Amino acid sequence: MIRAIKAIPIFLGPFITTVAMLVTHVVGLLDRPDEYVEAPPTISRLLTKAELAEPFALAMIAAAFFLAIAICQVGLFLYRSLRVVEPNVGKWAVLFAVCAISESAAVVGMIVLSQYTGDIYPTLHNVGSYMLFFGHTIGLIVVGFLVRNVLAGLHQAQQQVPAAFAGISSFPRRSVTIAVLSLLFGLVYFGGKLLPEGYFFWQRVVLSGLEIIVILSFLAYLVSFEPHINAARKRRRNTSATRAASTDLHVGAD
Repeated sequence: MIRAIKAIPIFLGPFITTVAMLVTHVVGLLDRPDEYVEAPPTISRLLTKAELAEPFALAMIAAAFFLAIAICQVGLFLYRSLRVVEPNVGKWAVLFAVCAISESAAVVGMIVLSQYTGDIYPTLHNVGSYMLFFGHTIGLIVVGFLVRNVLAGLHQAQQQVPAAFAGISSFPRRSVTIAVLSLLFGLVYFGGKLLPEGYFFWQRVVLSGLEIIVILSFLAYLVSFEPHINAARKRRRNTSATRAASTDLHVGAD
C-alpha cells in the first residue's frame, strides 16, 4: 500500500500526459479527418482549437505537478545511490545541477506550451515547446552520462558494482537512444522547413509520429526508475531493521 502511494507521482504524471496527448489526437482525427489526410497535425497545431486546448492545458497542469514530484524522487534516488559509491558527491554537483535545471525547465515548458497556444501566443508557445524537448533531452542525457561515469570509475578501481547501481547500468544506453530520437525529431522539424513543397505531407507524417515517440520515450525513461527506487527503499528498510535488531541484542547482552 505504501509503495503504491509513493509510486503514484512517477506513474500518474506520465499517464496523464500520455492520455491527454493521445486523446487530443483521437478527438482531432474524429473532428477533422481531412486535416490528417492533408497533413497530420502535431499537438501544437491541434491546440489551436479551443475545444482541445482547454482540457489539454488542465491536464498538463496536473501532469506537471506529479512529474515535478517524480523528478525529485528520481533525483533523491540518484543522490543516495551515488553516496553508496562515492561519499564525496560534491564532485557530481555540476551534473546534478544541470539535470535539475533541465528537468525543471521541461516541466515548466509543459505548462507554458499548453497555456499559450500557437495561434494566439506563437512565441511563448514555441519557447515552451523548446523548454520541454531540450529540457528533457539534456536532463536525461546527463543522467545517463552521470551513471556511466560512476560505473566507469568503479570499473577502473576494480570495485564491485553496488546493488544500488547494478539495476541502472543500462540507463546510459537508454540515454543514447533518447538523444538519437531527439536529434531525428530536430532534423525533421527544422530540416523539414527546407524541403520542397512536395515533401510537406511526409514531413508532417514523420514529425507527428516522432513527436509522440520522443515524448513517450521521455516518460518511459522516468517510469523505468520506479522499480529501482522501490528496491532502494527495501534495502534501506532491511538495513535499518538489521541495525535495530543488532542494537537490541547488544542492549540485552548488557
